[in-house]
Amino acid sequence: MRKASARAKRERRAREREEQGKLEESSRL
Repeated sequence: MRKASARAKRERRAREREEQGKLEESSRL
């Protein structure tokens, strides 16, 4: 259970970082 939640947290953080990267790219253009 704990492992699964940790993995979900890591995946969510990775997704958030991807979204942030997209925003930065669009703002840079």
